[in-house]
Order: sequence, then C-alpha cells, then structure tokens
Amino acid sequence: MTDWETLETYLQPGMSFNCAGLAQSMNITNQGASAYIQAYLDAQRRVWSRTAYALRREGRTKAAVWYVGAKASDARGVMVQLVDDIATTFNDSAIPDLNRMADLNPRCQTLVSAIGASLIANINLLKASIP
Repeated sequence: MTDWETLETYLQPGMSFNCAGLAQSMNITNQGASAYIQAYLDAQRRVWSRTAYALRREGRTKAAVWYVGAKASDARGVMVQLVDDIATTFNDSAIPDLNRMADLNPRCQTLVSAIGASLIANINLLKASIP
C-alpha cells in the first residue's frame, strides 16, 4: 500500500485535521504525517488521479488545517488559500528584496514603488474576484 493509500484509509468526507493530530491518531511522527499528506496531494494532482477525496489547506506551516471535501466551499477555500500564499510570499520575500534594491540603487525607487503597488493591486483584485 502506498503512502497516499494509507492516508486514504484514515480520511472521511467532511473531516478536518492537522499534521500533529494526524501523527498522533496514526501513531507516526509529524514528519511521517507530513509525508503522507504530501503523497496524497501528489496523487490527487495527477492527471488520472485515483484518490477518493480532495484535500485542501487553510493556514501555513504547523498551523495548517487540512479539509477533506469537494464542495463549492472547498473550491473557494483553495482559491482563498492560494491568494493568501501569494500575499505572504510577496510580503515576506518580494517586498524586502525590492526595498533592498531601492536602498542600493535609489534611482530605481520609482520602479520599485510601482512594482509593489502593482502587485498589491493585483493581489487585491484576486481576492475580490473569488466568487
């Protein structure tokens, strides 16, 4: 039995779980639980997926909660999380990098500001466009 199939025996429609809870209930390490989740995501994303369920995530890192479902609210949840991931990456990586570039080369401050404003506007547009 593969890792994703092992996790599927644990899953139930409509359930939610986090990595630590999964590890405890399956009597495995957190790292093992994370590997099962990643294997399941890889399997569900294949073109000819055979998974019985779809997983989606809310939150990031250790605080992530996983949901089992394929309802309209789950589809919306995927998009909400995607936009949150984009915004987090932008704020944690792109903004500091752009600011450092502007510090090193004040002549590009206008461009850096325009890029930042454009990305913020596009992130807000993505948020607003989720039905």
